[in-house]
Amino acid sequence: RELIKAGVPCIILYANLAQEACVQEKIFEEIACGLIKVLFVTPEKLVSNKGFCRFITRLYEQQKVRFVIDEAHCIIAYQNFREAWGRLGILKQRWKLAPIMLLTATCTQSEVDEIRANLAIEEDNFAIICSSTSHRPEIIFNVQEKKEIRDQYINDIIDIINANLLGRIIIYCATHFSSNLIQEAGRAGHDGNTATNVIFYSKKDVCINYSIVAEHREIISMIEEQRLINKLDQAATKIFEVFYYCNSRYECRQQLIWQYQAWPDERGEQICPDDIIDVFRGGKTAKIKQKKWDNLPVYPTEKRKVLKMKELVQFALADLVVCGLVQEKIILRKTFEGSKGLSSSIVVIGVVPGAQANANMQTWYYFVK
Repeated sequence: RELIKAGVPCIILYANLAQEACVQEKIFEEIACGLIKVLFVTPEKLVSNKGFCRFITRLYEQQKVRFVIDEAHCIIAYQNFREAWGRLGILKQRWKLAPIMLLTATCTQSEVDEIRANLAIEEDNFAIICSSTSHRPEIIFNVQEKKEIRDQYINDIIDIINANLLGRIIIYCATHFSSNLIQEAGRAGHDGNTATNVIFYSKKDVCINYSIVAEHREIISMIEEQRLINKLDQAATKIFEVFYYCNSRYECRQQLIWQYQAWPDERGEQICPDDIIDVFRGGKTAKIKQKKWDNLPVYPTEKRKVLKMKELVQFALADLVVCGLVQEKIILRKTFEGSKGLSSSIVVIGVVPGAQANANMQTWYYFVK
């Protein structure tokens, strides 16, 4: 609908059972005449429908074919139960010179490399444009321990739904992979408003999911290649990544998600709001001691008055940003040495010149000792 509003003629081609043959023939005619510019299809259509592939070949011979794969992480995440996703490498086999654009919001570098290999795209012909979007300040990440009795934790979920139902959309889903966790969490806050991501978790979940993976590994090892066995081993590793995320008590969850998604050159020192708040409150956390932030001039000594309420410091920090007293900058850099791809990240530069004088003019609240 948005494309049509923007003046881009497009249409969806459904499976044969969901769309009459005469309707599909009309769609093909409109595409051939140039009336339709964008066609949405499923991977199954590209992989299994020979007649449709012949039609694409005719367009390809006229240099009229460009492929865009949305939610590209599904190429590796879905191939175990939707085989067509894992067979999209035929795009380069059948239509070698047709450009392919991949869109996803939840891929690590290793997953991107796996997707590229799956599609049989040569590294020299593969450009990456990466934007650091995993910092989602509008989302509140929360982990709640799931009660042992199923009916009890279902009631807890119902209570959350009832408490937040009016004017809001609630999505409840189950996942055991880190990439899926990030994908589902990112569904919150799309409108820019504050949203809460709640994970109900127990250690028993890890055992159950790991048992499922191990069982599948034993079955596949007798009938499939070593590649499939390795994939299931990777799945088991991701289960324990979620285990670490849920069990973390002293790490910022925003930071954990960022570290999971960050590419090698982005893994430098990143300061999140919680870090700043802990320093100004005189926190005694392991991270502060490890980073030696307690030696910073802004770290309060025992003789100084310390803001005890974390909420007050959060409010003060947010207000500094809104008032333009703290400067942020978008840094654009190559994804890695020799790469054609670019990555961008938002970092806090620090206070702006004359910030103290400006703060004095705007409000006296910033002079907290």
